Amino acid sequence: MISQVTATTFHRFLGSGRTSPAIFTCEGQGLASPDEFVVKLKGGIELRERGLLYELYASLLANYLAIGCPKPAIVSIQEDLGRIVQDQLAGDPRRAQIISDSVGLNFGSQFLVNLTVWPVDKGIPQLMLEAALRIYAFDALIQNPDRAFNNPNLASRGDDIFVFDHEMAFSFLLGILPNQTPWRLEHEEYLGRHVFARKLKGVPFPDDFL
Repeated sequence: MISQVTATTFHRFLGSGRTSPAIFTCEGQGLASPDEFVVKLKGGIELRERGLLYELYASLLANYLAIGCPKPAIVSIQEDLGRIVQDQLAGDPRRAQIISDSVGLNFGSQFLVNLTVWPVDKGIPQLMLEAALRIYAFDALIQNPDRAFNNPNLASRGDDIFVFDHEMAFSFLLGILPNQTPWRLEHEEYLGRHVFARKLKGVPFPDDFL
């Protein structure tokens, strides 16, 4: 079941990226107590509601395939909280507008602590090899061009790898001239740019994933 929660407290934006995700404390269905979520705001992404749906579908599929992914939720930002946050952001009109445009339903993922962002050009430790293979296959399955060598969109904790940022996935749905053989991946250039592409060259996929 997908948790449906309500944002109660705004904490901060994460970095200065183009999508401007933010951390909120949320309460609601499926939560034993208030918890923090990274909220992908519909006012901050190009594809708006469609991009949020891609985030949700990809997270559910990753969890189904036992790929590390923060627990997803549908996050409601109410008008009163939106106005409070906009007042707090009076000196930052771009982000204040993002909050204004995000009143309503948004995509959230549980905020995980003690994560390390995956560095560019990091090697794959042996204990993480199977997880890396599954993530590469997962991104091929959902046609996600946005986990590239210079933009990993990954984090790790111990020997676990976690994936995030999927609003550009399912790219086959956006093609002006749809590919008639989407299962043929040898011509998909984004796979050659994938964060794990060079490190996994020649390594076979797990039979159960195939």
